[in-house]
Amino acid sequence: VKLPEEICTYWKLEVGYLLPPNVLILVADVSQNQLKSLPEYIGRLVALKELQAYSNQIATLPTSLSECPELEVLVLSQNKLTEFAVLKIPTLVRISLAYAFAGPIPASSIQFSGLDQLRSIDLSGCHLTELPNSITSCSHL
Repeated sequence: VKLPEEICTYWKLEVGYLLPPNVLILVADVSQNQLKSLPEYIGRLVALKELQAYSNQIATLPTSLSECPELEVLVLSQNKLTEFAVLKIPTLVRISLAYAFAGPIPASSIQFSGLDQLRSIDLSGCHLTELPNSITSCSHL
């Protein structure tokens, strides 16, 4: 399978890099790259289990992230998020949002709905004065 140029750039592969048949990306680490966004095509990584994207400049998340049906770990610490609403990824077990926001953020800007398996959330350094109401839908916390 020939990877698109954008994926090769993000994962620092030679453009046109070929993956052997039946090889799937399970872990992606794009941390410390000063990325301003994650690409919409990230949803094509259907076997992705862990996404490490800490220490970047990411402001919003692509909606296609919800198309990663195996995603269990999402690390977005030390970014510039203005909101957090992962669209129903029921397989997520751990989310780290430590110091992930551009500044103080109202609890209403953080949504945890549809995260049925979530067991761990790191919200340290987020300057919240209250927890988001949607956290009550996370029955395994």
